[in-house]
Amino acid sequence: MEINLTTYPHEEALCEAVPLSPDSFLEMPPEPSPGKENKGRVNWFDFSGTLDPAVARRLTESWKLHSLAVGAAAATTRSSRLQEYADHLLLGLDALASFRDAVPDFRRIWVLTGPGFFMTFHESEEPLIDVVRQRVNGRIPPHTGPGYLLYELADALLEGYYDAVESLSEQIDLLDDRITERAWKSRKNPEGNDLSAVKRRLLALHRALSPLRDSLQSFRHTDEGVIQEADRAYLRHAADQAQSIVDNISVAREILVGINDALVSAAGKRMNEVMTFLTVFTTFFIPINFIASLYGMNLIIPEFGWKAAYPVVIGLMLSIVLAMYVWFRRKGWL
Repeated sequence: MEINLTTYPHEEALCEAVPLSPDSFLEMPPEPSPGKENKGRVNWFDFSGTLDPAVARRLTESWKLHSLAVGAAAATTRSSRLQEYADHLLLGLDALASFRDAVPDFRRIWVLTGPGFFMTFHESEEPLIDVVRQRVNGRIPPHTGPGYLLYELADALLEGYYDAVESLSEQIDLLDDRITERAWKSRKNPEGNDLSAVKRRLLALHRALSPLRDSLQSFRHTDEGVIQEADRAYLRHAADQAQSIVDNISVAREILVGINDALVSAAGKRMNEVMTFLTVFTTFFIPINFIASLYGMNLIIPEFGWKAAYPVVIGLMLSIVLAMYVWFRRKGWL
C-alpha cells in the first residue's frame, strides 16, 4: 500500500505530494483539529493499493470515521450512492478506464472527506490523481475546503465521459448515414453489429454516470459542517456537467432507437417485396394449372383432333400470363 499526503494552503506556492509509510501515517495526529493555526488547511491523503488493516483501524478508532465507510473503501465495493455520516461522507466514483472494448471498463475511486481532510482510495495507480494535483497546482480558492478537491476530481472524471460520449455520437452519425443508404438497397446489414456495440457502450456509460450525477446533486442538502458553502457552487457546476452528459447519452440512445426502427422498417419492406413477388409468381400458374388439368383429363376432347390445338393452348396460357402481368403492373403490385 502506498500513501501520499498533499497539504493545500490557500495562499502558499505549489505543494507536492509527500510519500508516507503506513507507520508514519499511524503516528500522525488525526484530522480535523481546525484551530486558528491550521484554519483553511486541507490534507489530502491518497491511499493506493490494498488498505492495511492497521491503517483501517486507525481511521475508525482515532479519526472516528465510520467503520462501514472505511470498510467500503477498503473492499472497493461497487455502490456509488452518497453515504453521509456524522461529520464525514463517503462517495464512490467510477472513472472510465478503457473505451476500446465492446463494454467500457471502469476504475473505482472512493472518496472519504470531512472538515480539513480529503481521502481517496483506489486499488492501483490512478492517473486522475496526478491530473487533479496538476490542476489544483498547490492552491485552492479562498473560503473553500475539501469539497473543492472533490469538484476537481469529479470534473476530471467527467471529461473522460464527455470525450467518450462525443466519440460515440460521431460513430452514431456515421452509422446513421451508412445504414440509411444501405438499408433500402441491400438485404445484408453489416453495421448491425456495430449498432449493438454502441448501444452496449451507451448503456454502460449511463449506468456508471447516473449514480454520480445523483450524488453530486445531493450535495445541495448535505451538512454545511462537512461541505462548505463555497464548495457547493463548484459541486453544483459538476452536477450540471454530469446532467448534461447524461442528457447527451439519452439523446444518443433515442437516435439509436430511430436507426433501429428504420432497420426494422427496411427489413419489413424487403420482406413484403419478397412475399409480393412469390405471391404474384404463384398466381401466374393458377390459370396455367387449370388449363393443363382440363386438357389432362382422361376423357375424349374434340380439340385433340385439331392439329393446331397444342400451339393454341400454349399461346392461350402465355396470353393469360401476359395479361395478368400487365394488370398487376397497372395495380402497382409489380
